[in-house]
Amino acid sequence: MSILQLKKAALIGLAEEKLQMLDALQALGLMHIIPLQDPQQHVQTDDSVNPERLKRALQYLLSCREKRRQVVRTRQFSLVEMLDRIDHSRTRRLELMSRRDFLEKRIADLTPWGDFSFPEPDALAQQKLWFYLVPNFQMPVVERSG
Repeated sequence: MSILQLKKAALIGLAEEKLQMLDALQALGLMHIIPLQDPQQHVQTDDSVNPERLKRALQYLLSCREKRRQVVRTRQFSLVEMLDRIDHSRTRRLELMSRRDFLEKRIADLTPWGDFSFPEPDALAQQKLWFYLVPNFQMPVVERSG
């Protein structure tokens, strides 16, 4: 258990959840966390490693459903390479989610028309097919139009 005392309040919770709880409280705007130590002391000084990039990568990793074991071989660990891999994975995931959302909407939009494939443009003499949803009360007008 971890007890975090504030001026007029105390937060009690599991020690493993301390960082997540503090991040959630800060995200809600209920508190602002000021580190006692300069974060630049612990981070490699490299142009591609900045606090915002580290925070974004950590938040992405913490949001993943399946977490992997922590790397303990520090000789083979490169922070810059790992951040590049995390950024690539995050970007790829966002692209795939966007593609999935587009396909789900496309499937929902085409469902009323049934299962069909568009013919080649040459088969219809470069004519295009247009589909319209006609309200039930206007169906007699459509039937009379021929």
